[in-house]
Amino acid sequence: MPEVGSIGATALYALNAWKTDAIAAATKAAMIEGAAKGTAAGIDAGKKVVFEGLEKLGVSILDNQSLETFFTTISYNDVSNITQAVHTNFMNTCSLGNTSVDFNKPLCTLFFGNELLSEKQISSRDTIKVAVQNMVSNANTAATQASKTTSERVTAAITNQKTSEIAATYMGYQTFFIFFIFFFFNINTYI
Repeated sequence: MPEVGSIGATALYALNAWKTDAIAAATKAAMIEGAAKGTAAGIDAGKKVVFEGLEKLGVSILDNQSLETFFTTISYNDVSNITQAVHTNFMNTCSLGNTSVDFNKPLCTLFFGNELLSEKQISSRDTIKVAVQNMVSNANTAATQASKTTSERVTAAITNQKTSEIAATYMGYQTFFIFFIFFFFNINTYI
């Protein structure tokens, strides 16, 4: 029964090809999942840095919304819209026409501290824009790092898990085919 050997060898070859393809597909799926999780982690890290920067300025509300709510529609790295919202907050909080102005608030000292120390006039919007640009630059750095590390970690974990599952499945089929070939090669001994 030599044909049984060739059938078994063909089956083992096909099984090995399946294993290689399955591992490649699992790796690709892991990379996609890792990238998605990495992107989400990057966004969270970026928001956190901007939130911390705004809170250092004493800003916890933008456009009459909590920071969390405000940043559901505005990206953490949207310098223009963040600057506009912080400037509006500044005008409402630190305006010289406001009788209850507390010039010791961090947002007020950001502008008035710069203006009083400078010989040339600097607009409040420009001062705020520079502060927001610095926040966003730091946020982008944090986001990139968080995205990269999370993506790599998730990709590696999923790849290891799926590769182990594929290897276990492969071994089960391989054992069956080896038994099948062994059984048919040795059946002649018993007949």
